[in-house]
Amino acid sequence: MPVSKVKGTSWAQEVNGERILEERRMIMEWRERVRICFMTALVTSVILFLPLIAFAGGTNNEPLGIEDYLIGVAPPPSIAGKVYLSWYTASTQKDNNGNNVHLGSGARLDKVNVFVESNRVLFITPLKFNLGGFDGFVNGHMVFPFVKPNVHVDAGAPGLPAPIQVVNASPSGLADITFGPGIAWHHKSGFLHGITAVDIIAPTAQWNPYRPVNVGHNVWAVAPVLIFTVFPPFYPDIDISIKFDYTFNGTNDAYIGPSGFRTHISYGNEFHFDYDIEHAIWGGKPGMQLRGGVAGYFYQQTTKDDVHDPLFTDHLGRVFAIGPAVMFDYKMWIFSAHVYWETAAQNRSQGITTQLTILCKF
Repeated sequence: MPVSKVKGTSWAQEVNGERILEERRMIMEWRERVRICFMTALVTSVILFLPLIAFAGGTNNEPLGIEDYLIGVAPPPSIAGKVYLSWYTASTQKDNNGNNVHLGSGARLDKVNVFVESNRVLFITPLKFNLGGFDGFVNGHMVFPFVKPNVHVDAGAPGLPAPIQVVNASPSGLADITFGPGIAWHHKSGFLHGITAVDIIAPTAQWNPYRPVNVGHNVWAVAPVLIFTVFPPFYPDIDISIKFDYTFNGTNDAYIGPSGFRTHISYGNEFHFDYDIEHAIWGGKPGMQLRGGVAGYFYQQTTKDDVHDPLFTDHLGRVFAIGPAVMFDYKMWIFSAHVYWETAAQNRSQGITTQLTILCKF
């Protein structure tokens, strides 16, 4: 029985060639799945176990806990706006051992309340590049924070120095502006997204060295930033996001030290990350879904402040926070809300943060 041929190739040879191509395709898909699972496990292990690793006060030029769901997923080339509304309250100050600070007989930190409205504009440009399995876009952003703190320290001890007997300060205004370039990248499989950026913090806020509380820090700062968002391919209803940054702070030449003399202070460097783990509750596709989970942040001052004042003592600040998170995605809008409880604080206040964020993609 004759066998049909195409350019001298028999039907059996064609079938065998197709079988070989199919086997190669299956092998390549298997290798890709193994690589994706390995990278997912690697990133997930970093997210889950990094809070156990700590470096040996701080300025907090990079705000704590404001980033959450989809922080590593930048939109396509466009302009996006995001508003952060945060309310922080605390009534205890922790020392180097994590114990409550007592300034003297009857002295106490009565309250710290800070309201922050941060307005962020994100620019995703059409400038695109391809690297292996990743697509990337050049981006940039600017953040305009408006801050209103309310700090009250009631010493209640007449023998204490006058500067710390009573502090009741409630300034408000535009704080230090943050801006910087970055690269938003996405893996073609859709399981891994990220942003690599550099934040530059400019001392735009009004500063008065004789005020007990200011809304800015009067220093320039630079913070390299690395952000990941992972959708595990074996369980896509879960998303895991984390933002790392390390801040290099400058010098404030208009600082009034504990001795009452004007000097300068070189603020210590800081490490911090925000994290968010959420699960689909309703829906499951971007544009119409409800998700819930846990979120929080970790902060560690890594180097001490340098102040030329014999009465100045400094210890490294630290805090960890965790709490529930919920997110609702509707077309061009994303709404999210959190409550963070701080714990394990050292050399700083320990309190509660409540936050609402609104993102609009244009």
